[in-house]
Amino acid sequence: MLTMLRPFSLFILLITHVVGVEMVRLQINVNDRQGKPVPCRVHLANAKGEPVKAAGLPFFRDHFTCEGRVVLNLQPGKYTYAVERGPEVERLSGTLTLKEGEPQILKLSIGRIAYLRKAGWFSGDLHVHRPLKDINLLLRAEGLDFAPVITWWNKRNMWAGKAHPEAGEDEREGGAL
Repeated sequence: MLTMLRPFSLFILLITHVVGVEMVRLQINVNDRQGKPVPCRVHLANAKGEPVKAAGLPFFRDHFTCEGRVVLNLQPGKYTYAVERGPEVERLSGTLTLKEGEPQILKLSIGRIAYLRKAGWFSGDLHVHRPLKDINLLLRAEGLDFAPVITWWNKRNMWAGKAHPEAGEDEREGGAL
């Protein structure tokens, strides 16, 4: 009986320790050079390299997308970040350390390195598999002018039992059509 209590006691101690950690408020502000908030993609990872998700914002693999403002409650520790806004805008990266009881604001100013639209070019992504509800923000965060969204394909169909939209994908034989 005593040997069964030891793992349970260790579990309780671990939970008490984790729950007892005070979360730290991190506010991230990403502005253009004129000081206006800009939509962007934020890659934020803890010291173990685990990506941070922001509740209610689109997340994909290792990043979330926001309007240029986000508030997160995180455990104290060291974090790495990278902020991106498509190929026409510089990429910002760095590290920050959050200390218990010390809320922090990360203020970033991101600059444009090219403006291809002025030269008559438009940017787009022709292979997008993302939820329709997120597309407006995702396009603005990447600096894209257009992106047809694929909402059905061989192994997934969000339109099962409904009329199919005009854009879809056939992925047979190792390629996409």
